[in-house]
Amino acid sequence: MRLKMPLNTIVFTVAAMLVIAGTAAVCAIVWRNGELASLRETGEHRLTFATSQLQNEISRQDYIHHIIALDPDVKDVLAASPARPGSYPIHRKLAMIGAEANTAAIYVLSRNGTVIAASDDSSPVSVIGTSHLARPYFLGALTDGSSAFFGIDPAAGRTSYFLAEAVRDGETILGVTVVKIDFTAIEGTWEAAEEKIVVTDENGVILLSGIPAWRYRTLAPLPSPTKAEIIYSDRYLGEKLDPLAVTKNDKIGRDRMISVDYAGGVSTYLMQSTQMFEHGLTVHRLVDTTSLIATERDGGIIGATLASLLLTLILYLRQRQRALSIARQSQAELRSAVAERTRELQVANATLQSEFDDHRRTERELRRIQSELLQASKMAALGQTSAALAHEINQPLGAIATYAASARLLDERGERAAVQTNLDAISGLVDRIARITRNLKRFARKSQDDPAVVFRLREAVERVLVLVGPQARGAGITVDTQFGADALICAPPVPVEQVILNLLQNAMDALADTPAPRIDVDITEIDGQAILSVVDNGPGLDGEALERLFEPFFTTKPAGIGLGLGLSISHGIVESLGGRLAADNYPGRGARLVLSLPLHDNSIGHREALAIA
Repeated sequence: MRLKMPLNTIVFTVAAMLVIAGTAAVCAIVWRNGELASLRETGEHRLTFATSQLQNEISRQDYIHHIIALDPDVKDVLAASPARPGSYPIHRKLAMIGAEANTAAIYVLSRNGTVIAASDDSSPVSVIGTSHLARPYFLGALTDGSSAFFGIDPAAGRTSYFLAEAVRDGETILGVTVVKIDFTAIEGTWEAAEEKIVVTDENGVILLSGIPAWRYRTLAPLPSPTKAEIIYSDRYLGEKLDPLAVTKNDKIGRDRMISVDYAGGVSTYLMQSTQMFEHGLTVHRLVDTTSLIATERDGGIIGATLASLLLTLILYLRQRQRALSIARQSQAELRSAVAERTRELQVANATLQSEFDDHRRTERELRRIQSELLQASKMAALGQTSAALAHEINQPLGAIATYAASARLLDERGERAAVQTNLDAISGLVDRIARITRNLKRFARKSQDDPAVVFRLREAVERVLVLVGPQARGAGITVDTQFGADALICAPPVPVEQVILNLLQNAMDALADTPAPRIDVDITEIDGQAILSVVDNGPGLDGEALERLFEPFFTTKPAGIGLGLGLSISHGIVESLGGRLAADNYPGRGARLVLSLPLHDNSIGHREALAIA
């Protein structure tokens, strides 16, 4: 008969799951937003610092080209006719200025764009004698008197910032002074700190980056006409300008979430940007958002836990209030009953016996209720074996019917010897059925008042195998017994048999999908203990199952199969008998459950113990 769950229980369960899910979702969002705000705040500081690094590096040197343009020595060199590369004292002066200002290079260019003096004159890769006639900063200085240019330095192959100033003698332009600012050190600090900082120009091309592989790539694909126009310009010098695989996601205020596919994987970043309007550059910082996922998960777990604890507290208070209400009602009823009994005592002493009988019946009812759970577990175990037992009984019943019909025919023929043989066979089958039903009746009866007796542990196992053997055979399970000792114990037999039945039943359940299923049952004696071991060749028990195996309502079976009470009840029975029930995984096999019970004191003598059993 299927049990129906009350409607209010279903409603409460659904509401509880919705509350837990909702709380988990809200907490996950709150935790994520908090972590995101922290990432944004930290990122803003780091972005400001990186921008300040660039600006400071430029500001620290953006006056040098003006000063050099006013130097008389520089004018004298440029005024020489013709101005050409040579060994001038000005080289040492430029080198000293460059060393003091930590400048990458200082050039002096003639009007035809040739470098005639430089701070790197002693370097093997000195630019003295090279022509800069077509470079934008040179042309800009000739035209406007002063210019600045961000682009790739042909000599170094790295992005540099060039500041140029025209050298004048009155209204006549003698030449141009150039200061080159290099950002290799800054990029090195970004790379060492694993800072994902990129600096892009107005075309979205990455000129500076803490990730070398991203340098001279774009954050978005360039239109074909634009790319064809600028790729061979003085700024990019033929770099491919391939786009990064960037996918733009949600926008968060001034920031944006992006996904970048590189190095064989996709990573999600929070991209924060600020502009350096004076130089036409944009500084971007990419913040790894891996911590957002972990924080969101932690927030969800915390929210679900808090909601579960709150619901548990509500349930506890509800149950406690109900228990108090029942207790008050019971107390009121008890007071009423006592008053009634008192009045009855005053009327006649004869009612005393009746009240005494009622009290005894109440005590018996209480004991019956206390043992109800134990009996229900026992009957559930018998229920699992009922189909196999029915089949086991039906076989001899069919044989009895056949033998009886045969005996009737033989009797009509006068074959008395054959009739007797059939009757003997019928008697044997009846004994077989009687043995099964006797064990079944013995095990099914309530046993809370059973006295402790001395018996062999193997006898209890054999009686249980009579019950579960047909079920095991029907499932194709081989049950092998190894009784290495008599193992006399003193205990009520039926509870012990119930524990053994539960162990065997659980072992059979664990072998549902196991090829060649097998259960080994061993009995030994170790250190004054009778040891019963039940080992199966199933999948075994995981860590959580081993820790919680004897908890009430814990089960490894699929939902709807079993209540998870069998092993919990068995554990309580064994402890009440002074024994121990343990579980582990047997090496090379499946699960192993071990029952330990104290051996009976042999001081009464082995023969007397057997007589008692």
